[in-house]
Amino acid sequence: MSAAKRKREVQVNFRVSPEELALIEQKMSQPGTVNREACLRVQDELARTFYAEECAKSAWRVRQLERQINTMYYQRILACQDKSLCMRANWDKP
Repeated sequence: MSAAKRKREVQVNFRVSPEELALIEQKMSQPGTVNREACLRVQDELARTFYAEECAKSAWRVRQLERQINTMYYQRILACQDKSLCMRANWDKP
């Protein structure tokens, strides 16, 4: 399958615009299909952008990204009073 056809398929399946897909790909440290698709499964656009930015900034691998999504890291950060403390506590875990 060609790259262009695969991108179109991803846009249709995840209901994202070409611009949003390009933005996510740009922010991902590993622009591979698996990381992009893991991020695109997130329904909330703000959360999706957060995960893409954190993935790029923190160089998360696919398993790390999926763990953060599955444990609702974005929602936990929003709920936390002291954001920097919450983010630091998350990194202290193995």
